[in-house]
Amino acid sequence: MQRVLKAKRFKQVPQLSTSKVLDLQAPFEIMQPGGRHRSLLIGINYRGQRNELRGCHNDVFAMKRYITSQGFTETADTMCVLVDDGRHSSPTCATIVAGFRWLVDGARAGDSLFFHYSGHGGSVPDDNGDEADGMDETILPLDYLTAGQIRDDDIYKLLVKPLPHGVEFTIVMDCCHSGTIIDLPYSLSVDDELVHAMDAGQAVPQLKPNADFNMGKILGIGKHLMRMRKEGKTAMQIGSHAATALGLDKKLKKLGLGF
Repeated sequence: MQRVLKAKRFKQVPQLSTSKVLDLQAPFEIMQPGGRHRSLLIGINYRGQRNELRGCHNDVFAMKRYITSQGFTETADTMCVLVDDGRHSSPTCATIVAGFRWLVDGARAGDSLFFHYSGHGGSVPDDNGDEADGMDETILPLDYLTAGQIRDDDIYKLLVKPLPHGVEFTIVMDCCHSGTIIDLPYSLSVDDELVHAMDAGQAVPQLKPNADFNMGKILGIGKHLMRMRKEGKTAMQIGSHAATALGLDKKLKKLGLGF
């Protein structure tokens, strides 16, 4: 992807962000065997607006073909498509937020979720002091001029925080400022230096701790663990949730310390 972007004179650097350490040499699956599945696909061309885009609808339909080839289905209960083409539900701020809530509602261990966004991304001054660079990343709904932008903090609270252990959730963000829009503990940035090293056989892509990971997320995990304790969950259950939330479960299992 980096080569394609560079050939077209784009400066964006593809990035991967995850909640746990993944083996990047192993095949990547977006669908878990068994369980339920849901997908939310959003494409905004901002038709008639000053900042109109051209390819976001095509992105959504191409992504729909891909995920259905991987086992996702297209029914009212399993797929929501928001596109500003006059034929689908309009991707306004309200419908996007409703789509977020629909996507994760009732999710349980073994389920597979998929979210794709293609449209404008932006950044605005951080409003709660949780960003090292002082800026929140955003996505721009169709009516952002009147309804405002959707901040990364809100995306995290609506999409990531409610999920229980065992849900497989794949998110593809095709927009500016998207590299850290889903703040997760591990990341990979495929820049020119890494590509050249890979071509020379001197490096393989590996996830590293995300230096920009928001410690507020850790505090959120801690609060959830406290709630689990008050609910009478066992130490084993609490420890298992903490290890998974921090992406340490597989490492502990390799050491014979798994829950």
